[in-house]
Amino acid sequence: MGLKEFRIKRGMTQEQVARLADISLRTYQNIEKNNNTTLKTARNISLILAGTIEEIFYNEIKEDCK
Repeated sequence: MGLKEFRIKRGMTQEQVARLADISLRTYQNIEKNNNTTLKTARNISLILAGTIEEIFYNEIKEDCK
């Protein structure tokens, strides 16, 4: 499960996660699309979505490598 799926499963919008993570909506959209961010932002997003960085970001990287 990737970032988008975690967010949807938690019933949150992109705007809500971006606001809580203290980043712009555009930045969040780029993270969700490209799976590229800083460790600090990845940690903040993982705390907001109640998952681990590995669950949210690493699984998506594994899918991209298939």
